[in-house]
Amino acid sequence: MIIHPAIIRAFDEASWTATVELVGYENSLLMGVPVAMDIRPDLIAPGVQCGVLLFDDINPADGCVFCLYGATPAPDPRFDPVHGHRHRGLEGDGPKL
Repeated sequence: MIIHPAIIRAFDEASWTATVELVGYENSLLMGVPVAMDIRPDLIAPGVQCGVLLFDDINPADGCVFCLYGATPAPDPRFDPVHGHRHRGLEGDGPKL
C-alpha cells in the first residue's frame, strides 16, 4: 500500500472516478481511479490537491482518491443550519449505498 500526493485533472461523476497526476511524476496521468464516496462532487475539481492510496503499483483502479487538501472547502449547500444536518432524499444527495 502506497500513499501518493496527486492533483485532480478530471472527474467523472457518472462512474465516480478521477484522472489524477501524481506529484513529482510530471505527465503521469492515472485514469479511472475510484473516488471515496464521502467526498462531495462539487469539491472535486481540476487542480485540487488530493491523496491517492494505491493498493497495487500496476492497476490504479485498485486504488482510491481518499482525501482532498490544500484549500478551504466551500460550505455544503444542502446543510440546514436550523436542523443541524443535511437533508436526505434530495436530488444529488450523494451515491446510494
